Amino acid sequence: MTTKDSLRTSLPTVDLLIQWQSLVVPNYRSFFRELAKHPGWTVSMIAPDKFREGGMQELECAPNDPRNPPLTVLPVKRFHTQAVWFDGLLKALRSWLQKPAERKVYFCFTEPYALTAIFSWMTLVCARIMSGFGGPKPIFLLYGFQNIYKQFPLPLRLVQGLMFHVADGIFVAGSEHEAVLRRHGYKGPCIRLPMWFDPEVFTPDDAGHDGDIRIGYAGSLLPEKGITQLLDSLIEHPESLRGCTFDVAGGGQLKDEISEKVQRLLSKGVNARFLGSISSSDMAGFYRGIDILIVPSRTAQHWKEQFGRVIVEAMASGVAVIGSDSGEIPFVIADPERVFPENDMVRLTQVLTLAVESVRHGRTRERERVSQDATTRFADHRVARQMASDIEGLLDTHGRRQLT
Repeated sequence: MTTKDSLRTSLPTVDLLIQWQSLVVPNYRSFFRELAKHPGWTVSMIAPDKFREGGMQELECAPNDPRNPPLTVLPVKRFHTQAVWFDGLLKALRSWLQKPAERKVYFCFTEPYALTAIFSWMTLVCARIMSGFGGPKPIFLLYGFQNIYKQFPLPLRLVQGLMFHVADGIFVAGSEHEAVLRRHGYKGPCIRLPMWFDPEVFTPDDAGHDGDIRIGYAGSLLPEKGITQLLDSLIEHPESLRGCTFDVAGGGQLKDEISEKVQRLLSKGVNARFLGSISSSDMAGFYRGIDILIVPSRTAQHWKEQFGRVIVEAMASGVAVIGSDSGEIPFVIADPERVFPENDMVRLTQVLTLAVESVRHGRTRERERVSQDATTRFADHRVARQMASDIEGLLDTHGRRQLT
């Protein structure tokens, strides 16, 4: 073996850099730890120092688990949710480009119409120029999470058109997301990437539960989340919660209204609590404290449920989930008996009653079944294995295209 061949075999096969605002949350990072276990892969992460999600409190970037890939935390200027400038990104990209690897992948986890995407791509171009175009040209990946077609203003259409041209692939959570991209004119590869969970964090309570069936809601307190209609229905039919407790967790613009409605439920004899916002680090405990999670989302003109991470995390924790048919919810739950037509409170009550009876007649068995289903479909190591295979296939296609 020549010195050149020896050097080549010692290089990482794939060097992935992921830039994502949600990496402030430690629970999301285990996925990239699993990716880094893939043979020949190295992974590094870039996160903002702070991030505010819609309807949620501002989150400061949590310390990184030493088992995870290295994390670079950069201060950001946030002009809008979709327009975030990462200070120091140029330096970080130049440093990354200088690391030897056979193939490099820059995954900017943001929408193709977002100004964040064009900021990041232009910074990558500048970093390559300043580095003298040394090493392999990185492939550039984005994420499409829109599942409602919207006619964007001209500036965003121009941004999206450019990103469609320069992106080597776009990850999507489901078929509706791909359909929206295609309608906007995207012709490149779409790769399925569902949300995942960390099995070390989201696990069933092995001790099991006795007593009342515990039902919960967790999410933003916004009109489109359907929590107002859910509580109104339960207030009108409190008998549907006989022998049950009901907890509401979340923050948002409807906080005061939701708190008042929970008090009305209490006055009807229902053991109900309003818990307010719960930090991401405490969500696993919330899930383990309930038996059934309700996700009553309602499609609005500007929004429908894009995936429902709470569904995956709750199921992983052994929680039976029932939800409306808004957006991706039916595909994530994957059980028609646990899905009701959105806004149909009569059918919701029927589905809830069946779920309560199922838990009541086999609590431990139900928790094990639900958790196993979530593990099979959404555990971080399983999703990571598929993503690694998809990226390697994309790299092979990209390489063959460059040779022709």
